[in-house]
Amino acid sequence: MKISASLCYLYIDTAGRLGYHNDTLGTNVVSGIVPGPGWHSLEVHRLADTGSGTTTGALQIWLDDSMVDALSNTAVDIGAAPVGTFQIGETQSGRTYDVVFDDAAFGTARVGPS
Repeated sequence: MKISASLCYLYIDTAGRLGYHNDTLGTNVVSGIVPGPGWHSLEVHRLADTGSGTTTGALQIWLDDSMVDALSNTAVDIGAAPVGTFQIGETQSGRTYDVVFDDAAFGTARVGPS
């Protein structure tokens, strides 16, 4: 079964700060972190709430192997189905970006160092 609904996405705001958009609630949270130029590692780790039988879970956001507290542990309705789509890149039109994506990885546990 393919899931087409988006859970969330990460972005850089107009001030250069790393932010998180919750597609379920339509809300944004912006951190105070401004990633500098150069290569970075960015990870979204989905934590399902499997103990209570609900569909609410949390997310951990990692930048360069450090958890971004301002964006992590954000409650999001993750549904009962596994993630079916992974998107890299901007969803808005009419903007110009200078980015390069290198590797993408998927796993059942956090990809970066534990």
